[in-house]
Amino acid sequence: YLLTTTEMHRYDPSNDRWCTLAPPIAKLPEAHATQIGSNTPAVIGTEIFCLTEWYGEMLVYDTELDRWRELPAWGQPETRSNNHQFMEASTFVLEGQLHVLFGYQNL
Repeated sequence: YLLTTTEMHRYDPSNDRWCTLAPPIAKLPEAHATQIGSNTPAVIGTEIFCLTEWYGEMLVYDTELDRWRELPAWGQPETRSNNHQFMEASTFVLEGQLHVLFGYQNL
């Protein structure tokens, strides 16, 4: 699968070609080469989980149905003091469960 901020594609090795799939239903964040692991989609079974550019929203792509859906938003994470700014979030799967790791920057 090849996922951009506005497009989704799948490679078909039997026909040696790329197929265009349903585009994301909300804008996904742009990947930054200096932020390895940041904004990385996570896969559980036949579903691909992606954070939107607002991070409080999650999109899910069903690879069997070629369809996107949006999960309920949980809102922006809160900082514990005024000395931190929310910077990024990453998704990962551990023991079959989806997790989101938030990163902060000291001001």
